[in-house]
Amino acid sequence: MRGDFHHMKKLVVLNILWLLLGCTDDNGLKPRYVADIEESRAVWEELKAKHGGNYTYETSYSSWTGSRSRYEFIVRNNVMYEIHIYSGSGEEKLKLQNKVRYDTVSIENKGDYRTIDEQYAFCIDSVLTLPRKKNEVTLVFSKNGILARCQYRPYNCADDCTMGPEIENLRY
Repeated sequence: MRGDFHHMKKLVVLNILWLLLGCTDDNGLKPRYVADIEESRAVWEELKAKHGGNYTYETSYSSWTGSRSRYEFIVRNNVMYEIHIYSGSGEEKLKLQNKVRYDTVSIENKGDYRTIDEQYAFCIDSVLTLPRKKNEVTLVFSKNGILARCQYRPYNCADDCTMGPEIENLRY
C-alpha cells in the first residue's frame, strides 16, 4: 500500500515537470501555446471593446499554379457583416469579384468566414490540438499581440497544404 502511494506521488511529480517543460503528447497543446494565445486573446478583447466590435481584416491565398485571392472581412458589432472577394492570377492586380452579405451565405460555407473571435476559437480547438508527428504548426502574433497566423501543414503534403487562420491588415 505504501509503495503504491510513493509510486503515484512520483507519477504526479513527473507529470508536473513534463507540463512545466513545455512538452506535449502527440495530440496535446503545448502549455506555452496556451499561455501565448490566452494573452493574445486578452489584448484582442481590449482592442475589440475599444472599437465597439467594429473592424475589418483580410486573408490572402495563393497557389503554386499562380492563382491568388484575397478576402476582406467586415465585422460590425461583433457580427460578420460583409465579405469582399478579390481574385486574379500571376502578376495581375487582384480585382473585386464579389461582395457578399454574410446573412446570405449558405450554412455550409459560413465556416470559411470567421470573425477574429471565431479565428481564436478555431486556432485553439482545431489547429493547436493536431498531432505534432503528422503536422507542422505555426503560431504567430502581430506586433501589438493579436493573432496573425495559426496554421498547419501536414508533413506528407507537397503543394497548397497550409491551412488555418491568417489575419492580415487589421483596421478599425
